[in-house]
Amino acid sequence: MSMKKLSISISLMFLPVLIFLGTTFSQAQENLDEMIARQQRQTSAAWGSQYLEDPSNYYIWQPESFCYTDLQTGTEVWVVERAPDLSEYYSVEHASNAWSFNGSKIGFFSSQRPTGNPAVTGEYHLRWIVNSDGSGLRACEGYGRRDTPFEGFGWAHTENSNYTFGSGSGEGSNSYTLYKNTVGENNVITGTLILNTGSVNTTKKELVKDGVSSNDSWIIARDIETHDAGPCNVRTTREMYFIHLDGTPAVDSHWGIARGIGPSGDPYGDHVTSSEESFHDVWAIGYDGNRIIGDYGSTSDIFVMMTRTGSCPSDNGPQWADWDGNSFGPNEEIKVISNGEGLPNNPYGIQYFGHPTFDKWGRYGLVGTYEDSPPPGTRIWDSQTNSFLPNYVLYDSYDGQHHTWAGWTDFVAGINPTTMNLQMNKYNESNTGPNFKVVCQTHHPGYSGNYNGYPRPSQSPDGTKIAFATVWLNNGGDDNPYISYAVAYYPYPPTNLTAVNDNGIKISWRPPTYTDRGWPDESSDPPPYAREIKTYHIWRSTSQNSGWSEIGAVDAGYHVDSYYSLMPNLDELIYTDHPADGTYYYALTSEEYSRLESKELSEILRVTVASGQLTGSSVVQAKGQKNFWTTPPSAPANVNVAAQSTAGHYLLTWEEPENSKIRYYNIYYSTGETPAPIRENRIASVPVGTSRYLDWCAQNTGASYLITSVDRQGNEGSSFIPSSGPRKPRNLKITK
Repeated sequence: MSMKKLSISISLMFLPVLIFLGTTFSQAQENLDEMIARQQRQTSAAWGSQYLEDPSNYYIWQPESFCYTDLQTGTEVWVVERAPDLSEYYSVEHASNAWSFNGSKIGFFSSQRPTGNPAVTGEYHLRWIVNSDGSGLRACEGYGRRDTPFEGFGWAHTENSNYTFGSGSGEGSNSYTLYKNTVGENNVITGTLILNTGSVNTTKKELVKDGVSSNDSWIIARDIETHDAGPCNVRTTREMYFIHLDGTPAVDSHWGIARGIGPSGDPYGDHVTSSEESFHDVWAIGYDGNRIIGDYGSTSDIFVMMTRTGSCPSDNGPQWADWDGNSFGPNEEIKVISNGEGLPNNPYGIQYFGHPTFDKWGRYGLVGTYEDSPPPGTRIWDSQTNSFLPNYVLYDSYDGQHHTWAGWTDFVAGINPTTMNLQMNKYNESNTGPNFKVVCQTHHPGYSGNYNGYPRPSQSPDGTKIAFATVWLNNGGDDNPYISYAVAYYPYPPTNLTAVNDNGIKISWRPPTYTDRGWPDESSDPPPYAREIKTYHIWRSTSQNSGWSEIGAVDAGYHVDSYYSLMPNLDELIYTDHPADGTYYYALTSEEYSRLESKELSEILRVTVASGQLTGSSVVQAKGQKNFWTTPPSAPANVNVAAQSTAGHYLLTWEEPENSKIRYYNIYYSTGETPAPIRENRIASVPVGTSRYLDWCAQNTGASYLITSVDRQGNEGSSFIPSSGPRKPRNLKITK
């Protein structure tokens, strides 16, 4: 099969063409010579919605995606959005979730990026959305869109929706009204009023972290203002709100957090009452948010765990009981679980938590401690035993504000505070264990400038990807963050392959899982299945170890279970083949909404067919066969480039090849002759479905481009046209 890569070269006759990129002696960071060279040019280049936002296509921006492999680790890293020298981020604090329920979208905030979309009044706009493959970048309609909440985007767990309280600014929505914003086709968002809490009170409210329950049946929120919360509280205080969403949404209960902890001088509760005015941070943990964990601010800094309902008669909130030598009262409605600085120990001997993040089960917390001995490290705290697991799960340095456990997975991730590397490990292993690894370098300079731009990681639902903010490709230091993600591990292939006769050879399978723990009950329930998988690909060969071809694909379907949350439609995981008589081998791979695909085959099923009937089948090889597809895809055809009236702007257009395996296109640039397809020359990696790209940051001395196709297995198209012998790429020279 003929493979080709097409190149376009423009030279400006009145300017010399002298600069050639891609030399082997490059010293640019990550060897991204051209991307680094563009840092200075982007400060004066013409950029904005008038060039890059398409009003005829739902005001979707041109993809800003860019892929490279980390030189230190070999990890695939994706920039998913990057505005020039603007501040764009997905979190104003640690442990906030960037990802939608199936990993297909990332929500982020920008106070500076313009949009021409009249549905958002043309103002600089805070809430934005982008697909995880880099497509669909656009401003969010709906409600509460101008808010930058402490707890993150407020994503639901069973659908592509997010919850937010109104901002009271720019859209006529009150700050005590709860909205659901549903993301539809082309990322168009429909906002719906869910609940007006004005009858309870009119203080501004926001979600807490993990404030949407795993089955989307509860919202847990809090005030951001203090007020008189009733007789069960020792002072004016902020309140917690527990809102059920099933049936007719309503505030089920609400109570202030100033519960009078330790009024009798209990050594494990006595603290400064003024600290109870507010929580610095608060999380809803567990399947339905039936417990909260908060850390009182001000002088106290203790962490407490409270039940959602309690015995206080006036507000049904939790009530304090002194430590009796074994527990905090018969129902333990309030427990002191971690030290405050300089205060007596809690009864469990747990040091100050720092800033924790909690697993989906509501059992374990990933905690960076200040006072641990041996030296400070990232630990796992067990809420059932009120103790630390013995392992130091991540590198033994304090990383108290910058780690994540947002996925249904046994893996956790954090930022090393010294190297600023992103690292990960299995929760019950030590940092010397087999699963500890450095994922990638973030190239972040550390604390200075924009606090929101610190690379706080955020794990995707299956843990396969870890989002983080970084700054190094923008000019202006860490005041100008943008959003990237690194591939922690590729999606696992399916499991439990079987074959039966059913009007052909019917292959069935089960989705993979990323945890050994049952969910939501660890001891009695099955582990949760993967939820980011969009498609299963079926591969067949007549040889067990080579010759694989994709013969079909099956889309993954899901439904909401009131107990198990999001569940795959297992009865749809079948594929019927009709091969001729003989012996065949079958295997599968999983492809995510992000377009990541398994890098290894599932277990291999051998099938024997005689007279059109299945006569035998058995698994003959465990999962793990790699490099099963190595054929590079064809390059785009009919590539054209046109110099625009704006200096440094060149519009590339092309025809996409007919190849279902293509994942994205790499675009390479040079001011000289045809650029080599190497990372030093790469300027963009745009998703399949894209057939035009405006380079807005070229030099005025000329531009030469080359576009390649990259498939789901990472094969990149050939750089020459095969014939009887290698030939140079065809160049189309256009003069101006």
